[in-house]
Amino acid sequence: MKSRSSRLTWALVALLVAAPAAMVLAEEAADDEEREEPINVAIRGENYCLGCDLGAQGAASACVAFGCQHALKVESAVDADGNPVEEIHGWVLHYLLNEHGAALATEEADYHGATVTLNGKVFKNERTIDVAEIHEAETDEDHDHG
Repeated sequence: MKSRSSRLTWALVALLVAAPAAMVLAEEAADDEEREEPINVAIRGENYCLGCDLGAQGAASACVAFGCQHALKVESAVDADGNPVEEIHGWVLHYLLNEHGAALATEEADYHGATVTLNGKVFKNERTIDVAEIHEAETDEDHDHG
């Protein structure tokens, strides 16, 4: 027969084991609730190379050896209804690697340093754009790979 203090000890141990697990489950549920729905946008911004940009700031980039890694600096965006999406102005969005995203993210096509106009879906939590269409690109012929 177990003593009362032994039962209390086991109850305390069980509580100490279960409480962190319950907190993790509650946190995961809160993360799911906070996840914002992706939004369809027409977006304009600079397709810039992270390596070249950070290399100019002293980072150990190696674009010549490994190729450029591009992202989109958002200049403007409107949603499917034509309303400005101000909250993403100035954000850096990563490209989802698919047919259009890969062309922008890598050197598959020469969009290095170009100002691009795109249609796609922005996943705010991941700061990622799934590019559906590339409408135009204004390129600067004078770009240097860092």
